[in-house]
Amino acid sequence: MMDIVLEIASILLNMFSMLNIWMIMSLLFGCDMRVTPRNLAIASGIFVLVNVLSLLIFDGEDMIITAIIFAYNALVTLILTNKNRIKTLLLEIPAMFVYVQFCQFFILIGKLVGCDKYLIGEEGLTPADYIGDILLFAILILLSKTKVAKGKSIQLTIGEGVLLTLFCIFSPLIVQGLEWFEGMAHDSIYKLAWIWFMIILNVAVIYAIAHRKMTTYYRQLSENYKKEFEAEYSFFQKYRKQQEDTVRFRHDWKNHMLLLQEMLEREEYGKAEQYFKTLTADTSKSVYKIATGNELLDMILSTKMAALEENEITLQCKGALSEFQFMSYVDGCVLFSNLIDNAVEGNAKVEGMHYISLTAKKTESLFYLEIRNPMEGKLKYQKGQVQSTKTGKEQHGIGLRQVYDIIEKYNGEYHITTKNQEYIIQMVFTRYYSKV
Repeated sequence: MMDIVLEIASILLNMFSMLNIWMIMSLLFGCDMRVTPRNLAIASGIFVLVNVLSLLIFDGEDMIITAIIFAYNALVTLILTNKNRIKTLLLEIPAMFVYVQFCQFFILIGKLVGCDKYLIGEEGLTPADYIGDILLFAILILLSKTKVAKGKSIQLTIGEGVLLTLFCIFSPLIVQGLEWFEGMAHDSIYKLAWIWFMIILNVAVIYAIAHRKMTTYYRQLSENYKKEFEAEYSFFQKYRKQQEDTVRFRHDWKNHMLLLQEMLEREEYGKAEQYFKTLTADTSKSVYKIATGNELLDMILSTKMAALEENEITLQCKGALSEFQFMSYVDGCVLFSNLIDNAVEGNAKVEGMHYISLTAKKTESLFYLEIRNPMEGKLKYQKGQVQSTKTGKEQHGIGLRQVYDIIEKYNGEYHITTKNQEYIIQMVFTRYYSKV
C-alpha cells in the first residue's frame, strides 16, 4: 500500500516539476505560452495518465520512462506556444536550470531545519523535495496574478536571463567546492556555514533581480501616470477654452441679434440680409455641438472634432450612451480618449470611407459598449491580448494597457476582432462598480 502511495506522490512531484518549468518559461523568459488554468489542468491530467501507463508498460525501465516524460513535456510545450516554437523549446533548457536552482534553495532550507534526516522511499527524497515543488508552484501562480507580472516588467532581459542561467549552472559547482573543504571544521558548523552561504547567495541574486524588475515597473507606471495626467490636463484645458468660446459666442450673438433687429426696424432689409450671411459664414465652423446625452462623452468628442474633420471621419452615435454614468470622469476620459484616438489612427491608415461608430445598450444587469472603425492589416496578439501597432518605444501599447486595466477595474470584459476590414471592440460591464 505504501509503495502505491509513494508512486502516486512521485508522479505528482513530476507533474509539479513540469508545471513549474512552464510557469518559469512564461513569467521569467517571456515565452508566449497559453498557461491558463484550463490548459494547465488538461496537460496535468494527461501527464498523470501518460506517467501511469509508462510505469505499467515499462516497469523498471527508468530510462525509457524518463524519455517518455521528456517527450511529452516537449510536445505540450510546442502545443501551448503561440509562436516561435523552436525558440521556446530551446528556452526550456535555461528554465530547467532555474527550476533546479529554486528547488535546491528549498532543499537547503530543509537541511537547516533538519528535513534531510527524514528520507522517503527508495529514491531517498526528503519532505523538502515535495514541499518545495508545491510551494514554488504556488509562488509562481501568485506572482502571475500581480500587476507587475501583467505589466510584463517581471520578464527578464536577455542579459538578466543569461546571468541567472549562469548562476544556476555554477551554483552546484560552488556547493561541490565548499564540500571539498569538509573536515577542516566541525561537521555541524561546516554544514551550517555553507548552507547559510548558499541561501544568502540565492536570496541576494533573487532580490537583485526582483528589485530591478520592481524599479522598472514603478518607473514605467510613473511615466504612464504622467502621460495620463498630461492627457487629462490637456483635455480639460481644451474643454475650458471651448466653454469660454461658447460663452463669448453667446454674448456676441446677442449683440449681433440686437444690431439685426435695429436694421430690420429701419427697414434696411438688404443690409440685414448681407450682415446675416456674413455672420453665419463666420460662425458656422466655429462651434461644435455633440449631443450623445452623456456630458463626459460630449466633452471628449468635442475635443476630438478637429481630428475627425481633418481625416474626414463621420461620427455615428447610437443607443443608450446617456446611460454611461458608472465610471469616474478620470477613468472615462482615459478609456474614451484612447479608444477614439486609436479609431482615428485606424481611419487615417485606410482609403475610402472613414467613420467611427459608437453603440451602447443597457439592460438591468449589464451595459454594452461597441466601437467600430475601418482598418488595414491584421491584429497582433501576445498572450491573448491585442498589441499596439505603434513603433514608438515610449508609446508602445500604453494606451491599450490603460484601456484593459480600466475595463477590468469596472468588472468588465472585452472582445476585439476584425471583420470585413473593420476593427471592432466590444465591452460588457455586468456590474456598475469599481473593484477599488
